[in-house]
Amino acid sequence: EILGVSQDATQEEIKNNLKKISKSSHPDVNPSSQSDAFMKNVNIAYETLGDEDKRRQYDSELDES
Repeated sequence: EILGVSQDATQEEIKNNLKKISKSSHPDVNPSSQSDAFMKNVNIAYETLGDEDKRRQYDSELDES
């Protein structure tokens, strides 16, 4: 959700959305107090979805909910 991709998004779609978000919301570009916290959440989301094993685990946890 944070990265703006669907659950069946490809790795390339995830990476492209990360780049778009980084260009517009990075604290160096957008120095608001909230952009730093937002980018930390974006990075956590990318670390999870960018790794195939972590993504499978995350998806299986979503399915169990």
